[in-house]
Amino acid sequence: MPDWMKTIINFTPFASIYFAPVQIYLGQLSYDEIACRCVLQLLWMRRL
Repeated sequence: MPDWMKTIINFTPFASIYFAPVQIYLGQLSYDEIACRCVLQLLWMRRL
């Protein structure tokens, strides 16, 4: 997948729903990245 597409997909709710929990479980994200992902999920929830 091209880098530009990964950047766009990371800001969609689908990445937050499926990919972020897997990355957290596998230990691939730092605490700062986990916090950013959680904030992004909260923003998506607020929009709905």
